[in-house]
Amino acid sequence: MEENKTYYKQSGKFSPAGAVLMLLATAVCGVALFWVYMLFNGWCTIIYLNIFAALAVSVALGYVGGKIVKAFKMRNTLVAMICTIVGFLIATYFKWALYDYNDLKKYGYDLMKDQSAWEYYIELSTMFEDADSDSFEEYYDFYHELNAYDFFSYDGDDSDFTAKDIEDMKKQSVWEFLEFDKLLGKNLETAKESLSKSKTMNAYDYTYEYKTGYEKIGFFDILTSPSDLWNDIKGINEEGRWSFKSSHSSRDNGTLVNGTILWIVWGGELIALAAFLFASVYQKSKEPFIESEDEWAEYKDTKSVFKFYAPANAKQFKAEMEQNPYSLFNYVIDGNQYQTSYMSIECYVSKLGNENYISAYQMTINPKNKNPNSKTLFKYLFVDSDFISRLYSQFTPGNTQKVPHPADEQQASAEPQTEEQNV
Repeated sequence: MEENKTYYKQSGKFSPAGAVLMLLATAVCGVALFWVYMLFNGWCTIIYLNIFAALAVSVALGYVGGKIVKAFKMRNTLVAMICTIVGFLIATYFKWALYDYNDLKKYGYDLMKDQSAWEYYIELSTMFEDADSDSFEEYYDFYHELNAYDFFSYDGDDSDFTAKDIEDMKKQSVWEFLEFDKLLGKNLETAKESLSKSKTMNAYDYTYEYKTGYEKIGFFDILTSPSDLWNDIKGINEEGRWSFKSSHSSRDNGTLVNGTILWIVWGGELIALAAFLFASVYQKSKEPFIESEDEWAEYKDTKSVFKFYAPANAKQFKAEMEQNPYSLFNYVIDGNQYQTSYMSIECYVSKLGNENYISAYQMTINPKNKNPNSKTLFKYLFVDSDFISRLYSQFTPGNTQKVPHPADEQQASAEPQTEEQNV
């Protein structure tokens, strides 16, 4: 603290190793909290409770973020915010990967278990509707020989296909384009047996146990493929998954929220999850740090103890305090007078007592709920150890009644007693 500085000024110091650890700590804590959050979302079907859950996670992130700032002595707000943002984005990526995986299980794997492979794979029932054991060979040969583009564009309309699909169709047979080589097999006998199995086995067992042409997608497959994850999210957004009537999984209970509205909802969730974290890190990194002690100043929550008359002119009072902090004691409330508007003080003190700071707030009682609304008058004004000593001796903890200074009490006890007092 330089002698000519009135307010605390952040040094901007930080440890590069501490910055990296802060980023990783934010990411790890965010991943853990988001994992719990996604578990709750999968269990709870009431959207309004999910909103409260998001706010609860945000508050928890804010608390953890503040602790991380303190632990790594991050008194550079810009670096602290960058580390926090990057860590939060890593955790958010994990959250979306977990969301996509849960969606895949619910609308992919679980649905596959409820349907036969014949029903689930529409191309089977469509392309082999009339095929039996005797005629299957004809279908097999026909789909191997026929070009996919000639088959699907026979009516001259290929608007349902992408440019890549059309390019592939021109190079592949119907059998290859529809991936029957994976779905049924690469030779006639295997394909015939597979088609028969598709009518008796559920799609999940058929795809991942009976057939080996497809591999099951796991969580880490999604986590390590950002492009596939992005495509899945866009697909989910286009289709929708929940309605405002009963939250997610409500396909039969109202119009599904999708498109632009769903992007806005997701954006709102992102802001809600980040709000308390960013605010806490920003605030905590700016709190007084005692460089000479290599430690944060000790915070004293004294708002309910140190109460003063509210200044008539806030700007004038601030200027007065900058010139002489002891001016504060001219505003001490005399006795236990009830004030609907008053001033309170909170302190940041050093261990050795040679560097201390105070912040002042004007508190106005809300007549509806009797809770005070706070307005900042100034923050982190430097005061000396004598000021802190007098401040603490001026008040009795728990109330605002003025009490004598210890030195005054000693002087009073030394004075001779009067005759009346002796009686």
